[in-house]
Amino acid sequence: MEVEEMVVDTPTFPLAHYYEARIFHLLLTIYYYEGNFEEAFEFARHHGVRAYDLIVLMQRMLPEAPEAFRKVIADFRRESEEELFDTPEACIAFAKAHFDELVDGTLGGNLLSKYSLLARFFATPATLDFLEQAIARAIGATRREGAPGLRAVMEYLRGVVLHVPFADTLERAPTWATEFDIEAWRADGYVRPLESYRLAAPVCYRTAVEPERKAMITTRLKTFGEHASGMGKFTRTLFARDLRRTVSEVVRLAGILPLLVPV
Repeated sequence: MEVEEMVVDTPTFPLAHYYEARIFHLLLTIYYYEGNFEEAFEFARHHGVRAYDLIVLMQRMLPEAPEAFRKVIADFRRESEEELFDTPEACIAFAKAHFDELVDGTLGGNLLSKYSLLARFFATPATLDFLEQAIARAIGATRREGAPGLRAVMEYLRGVVLHVPFADTLERAPTWATEFDIEAWRADGYVRPLESYRLAAPVCYRTAVEPERKAMITTRLKTFGEHASGMGKFTRTLFARDLRRTVSEVVRLAGILPLLVPV
């Protein structure tokens, strides 16, 4: 059993601030690290919103977040409190009393990893909704005209991001219509604002998971399981780009914008 000693409270850094810092770190891990949702952050950057400032805003907006996302944060805070002990003896006693749960991953482990995976793959719709909500708030005071581009970026993410249950989402092939060429914007490295990639006419896109990628994901799920601790093991060698559908253009539309097909 591994026990780590750390400082969580000082006269100038109260325990409440420790937990706030932990939640800030979790939001960074969910949204920003590994470029999980980089298209949205690049859109915000082109509207004068830095990644740091967006995460700070999201932390302030947590009471307004969708219920499923608030639960992820609340459970993370609870477990962050429960894993702290005043003495090594108390920590070891807890570990002995909950040994089975520690072995199967129900308790313990890296909480940042566990809860970032829960947000990204188990509460994905709520996680994306909250990101869109925060960016809209961040750019709304200065550039409300950015809203159409933001919707296009978020529709793109909802169309390509895979999530639990993988048996279901691996087989889905969402389609949607857009007036922005997100793929070209990404390929160019986001050097210009998304508005530069606005199309003369809407385009309908479709998605699919490539057979090799599907086989790789399915094999790892069978090996490690579809739960937070299992996901943590097989995503150590996979990045956000590996858990996405591939996008292809279906048809250019003559001024008719069809409804988004739900993911």
